[in-house]
Amino acid sequence: MDLKDIRSEIDVIDKELVDLFEKRMKLCRDVAEFKFKTGKAVLDRERENEK
Repeated sequence: MDLKDIRSEIDVIDKELVDLFEKRMKLCRDVAEFKFKTGKAVLDRERENEK
């Protein structure tokens, strides 16, 4: 494997990371919209403690 191959693999992984981050941000928007519509608080201590 040469440097070009390694960089190519990094590029593929970078694209996957961006795609995953975009999906995560969409889900975060969905959560925010749900909380807004249902009057739930932004911060959920129970959820934070799960981590």
